[in-house]
Amino acid sequence: MENILEAKIQTFSYGEDLVLKDLNISIEKGEIIVLTGLSGCGKTTLLRILNGLIPSFYDGDLDGKIKLLGKDISIYKKGELAKYIGNVFQNPRDQFFCDVVEDEIALVGENLGLDRKLLKEKVDRAMNLLEISHLRKKSIFELSGGERQKVAIAGTLIYDTDIIFFDELSSSLDHESIRNFEEILLKLRALGKTIVIAEHRIHYLKNIFSRLFYMKDGTVQGVYQNNEFNNEKCK
Repeated sequence: MENILEAKIQTFSYGEDLVLKDLNISIEKGEIIVLTGLSGCGKTTLLRILNGLIPSFYDGDLDGKIKLLGKDISIYKKGELAKYIGNVFQNPRDQFFCDVVEDEIALVGENLGLDRKLLKEKVDRAMNLLEISHLRKKSIFELSGGERQKVAIAGTLIYDTDIIFFDELSSSLDHESIRNFEEILLKLRALGKTIVIAEHRIHYLKNIFSRLFYMKDGTVQGVYQNNEFNNEKCK
């Protein structure tokens, strides 16, 4: 399989605060990757480096290289990463710019200049896949946490992005929504998406991840295939 994303990080720091060190990660197309570890281990910072939010939106000093689809991520033009990368944040509401569900889902396609007819078809298809067509005209602010998450995921499907990043989503979801999220991940994998999840609660992912990267003290302490992992290894 080809590597869709590669990272070689010697160090990353916020000012004097060293956050990451000695990291070497390769992710293959179609994998479900979990980045896990205790709070403060560096998994969210690593996610932000992999998806290009560092240095675009967050400052820091990076000594290392990130390659997306074989090309250095710094070479991509501003806004171009949205064609290849989708993001669903810990609180999806923080990433919304529109008031109405349908408009929010369509936003990325509008910004990237998709044909209006094609855009409508893609919005309809995404809402059908995630079973949220009934929310089409609802206000974003009326949705539950699980519904907001589905809207954010639908937005990543409009330009058919190769990779979708998720950051600590289970922290804002109830048990039923977490179970639904597991089903959504399986649907995304069936579409050929590469999925990277930073998450400290991993029980709902234990049957579906391809590889798990256990992080501690700013580096990867262990990499586990699905059939190799148990909680005792991450202590």
